[in-house]
Amino acid sequence: MIYKDQHLDNELVARRVEVRRAYETPAGKAELARRIIRYGLLARLDTQADVVRHNLIVQDLEEMGVLDEEGIPGFVDWLLSQPVCYRKTDEEIEAEKEKKRC
Repeated sequence: MIYKDQHLDNELVARRVEVRRAYETPAGKAELARRIIRYGLLARLDTQADVVRHNLIVQDLEEMGVLDEEGIPGFVDWLLSQPVCYRKTDEEIEAEKEKKRC
């Protein structure tokens, strides 16, 4: 995370904008999502290899400026606005199968 007391200069902000631009396209967003999953940003860290992968994606996100302390409340708001479940439950799948059989 990048804390509020870190000093920013125009060069750093310009670099963040440049790095973000690389991910703004649909393909870039898909790649960033793939990397977040692959490097285990939100996964449990059980081994030293997990820690290394996790730190790689954290470094990338810091470089884009998305892990600034000031941005975390907005991230939490967005996170909690997401659906609880993206796919059907086992019971819903089973009910659909039963419906088709009838």
